Amino acid sequence: MNIKKTSKFKAYTCQIGMLAGELGALLARLACLLANLRTLLAKSSCLLAKLGFADEMNHFHQENQAFWTKMEQIS
Repeated sequence: MNIKKTSKFKAYTCQIGMLAGELGALLARLACLLANLRTLLAKSSCLLAKLGFADEMNHFHQENQAFWTKMEQIS
């Protein structure tokens, strides 16, 4: 009886470990996606500035900075 309980416990522990690993990988992918988004937003901001949309670019840059400040506070 004890052997069955121990093996079930080990199986559950293994499954929990695998799920935790999958969650960690998912969070790493999400962080990478957010970093790529931040890079894209910065490049689009520079492009707007080069095209002469200075006022719009400044407003966009302020919103972008506010967003990333909130994201950093959350994490």
